[in-house]
Amino acid sequence: MLAPVLQTDGPVVNAEEIIEEQADYIKDKLAKIAVNIRTKHNVIVNIRTEYGFPTETIASLAKNDNFDLIILSAKGDTNILDSIFGNVTENLFEKAEIPVLSVPTNLEFKNINKVAFASSNIDYDAVQIFDLLEMLKPCNTKIKLVHI
Repeated sequence: MLAPVLQTDGPVVNAEEIIEEQADYIKDKLAKIAVNIRTKHNVIVNIRTEYGFPTETIASLAKNDNFDLIILSAKGDTNILDSIFGNVTENLFEKAEIPVLSVPTNLEFKNINKVAFASSNIDYDAVQIFDLLEMLKPCNTKIKLVHI
């Protein structure tokens, strides 16, 4: 049996080469951002690029590298795949084994002074509330519990 042949009138593109070029471009951009963060905020920053399905890749990295928190920039559906398969942030809320913080892209950051913890099952969420209290202790944050 013969293998199917794809006929095209356009140029043949090497996907692996394109992925490597994109990874190099992103690594350069991340390196510049990391230097800026290190300089301005004296924070240790490591950079890394991965290729794969975003939700699965992020959840796997978080588990394998023992991350304590995943923070994502939330901008909503960015392409047709997002609208078909769902939002990465939304999917991570279900798949990640650690907390996921979603931050809107146009948000202007301020100190965390007050936090609302919304819950429909306060008995189930009690452990998360105490974990949140520990995490926010250095910020001297007030927490409002809201039952929905």
